[in-house]
Amino acid sequence: MANTDSKNFIFFVKSNPLVLLLLFVIVFGTGILTSYSFSAVSIPRIFEQEIMAQNLLNNKGFVYHYNGIEYFSFAAAPSVYLFYFVHKLFGVSIVPIIFFQYTCSFLLGLILIFYIGKYLTDSTFVAVIVGIAAVMNPVLVYYHSVNIHSLPVQTVMAIYFLCFVYDLFKNYEDMSWKKISLYGFFMGFAALERPTLLLFFCMSAVCLLFVNRCRLKRVIQVVVIILTCAFLSVSIWFIRNHVVFEGKHTFHLQSNAWLFFYRGNNMSSLGTEYHNFNRETYWDTLTEEEKKSISAEDEFFANEQYKRLSLRDIKKDPVRILRLYFNKMFYFFWFSPTSGIEYPAGFLIIAKIYYSIFYFLFIYGIYYYIKNKKDNLFLFLSFGFIICLAMAQSFFYVQLRHRIPVEPVMYVFAFLPVGERLAGFFNSRKS
Repeated sequence: MANTDSKNFIFFVKSNPLVLLLLFVIVFGTGILTSYSFSAVSIPRIFEQEIMAQNLLNNKGFVYHYNGIEYFSFAAAPSVYLFYFVHKLFGVSIVPIIFFQYTCSFLLGLILIFYIGKYLTDSTFVAVIVGIAAVMNPVLVYYHSVNIHSLPVQTVMAIYFLCFVYDLFKNYEDMSWKKISLYGFFMGFAALERPTLLLFFCMSAVCLLFVNRCRLKRVIQVVVIILTCAFLSVSIWFIRNHVVFEGKHTFHLQSNAWLFFYRGNNMSSLGTEYHNFNRETYWDTLTEEEKKSISAEDEFFANEQYKRLSLRDIKKDPVRILRLYFNKMFYFFWFSPTSGIEYPAGFLIIAKIYYSIFYFLFIYGIYYYIKNKKDNLFLFLSFGFIICLAMAQSFFYVQLRHRIPVEPVMYVFAFLPVGERLAGFFNSRKS
């Protein structure tokens, strides 16, 4: 990396204060302007993670009331508890949470700049350009500035998950057990926040074993340490489940998997949240009797009811479910028939123009990356990461926000040639 021979993240942070300052000013400045423009403090859009954090603050426990049921494991635990700790430190106002979300995007940019500079370019300037472009993703900026949602937390966790896997592939032979263990703990927390990462985790483990067959003993040791530490980090949640559910439902991450499956796969579903522009959802497809049956007991009983309904629909038309799955894969990367339903029509037009340009840059960036013989391992893992998250999410239902955690890596390919061209231009002007 430019300006340092060290590949240590802490050293990078200490030795590049101007990079930190620039990134801080851009992320927080843009965030504050966006929050002010959309009146985020006075009229915030609050989602379940913040509601559950408020319930914790009010001594009601880790609980969320949804369709007449008390859910004690509805949402991912890390983001809820992070919101809770922010409130404990800085008060119950929405403002600290919004600034915490800015901080998540700031950390995302910092991680990207570090790893891009470490492996993909010798120029800190190029790494900064790419990192800033990734965190200026308009949808991410909107979410961390206007919505009180776990998306900024999910995005930074997903990207550090990919970066850690990449680092392990590159350096597993010489990496210390302490660092491997630390990676395992962080990857476990990331999977707890976004369980769809588990498919990429499995793919990576298999590929690491296959590619490095000649060092099989060392690879197995690394994989075992990662799995053990990841399990230990998640075991905190399992212990909590054991206590809360009196030993009946210990080993689960969330209790609503079949609810989300039914939401995106029922007979009226397009594969998204809404079925049509009348804003009808899966709940509108249920009869009164089915609604009463679902709400009759606890969250696990409700999950079983959604499982029964889902299997019923699969048996009715299995080909439709398969076709819908591929439709959702397409919606993951583009727009669904109900995209833009919550926003003015002009926003959707602007979004489609923006993403058309973005995908052009991304495709050109892939060509540029291959042509210039960049690291093929990063290309392979990046595509594995993107495809695995798309495949895992498409089992359930798909919204635009579900793509955001993979977009930063797409921005790396889209803006790496832009950064290098700019660096070449400025260097030629200097000479």
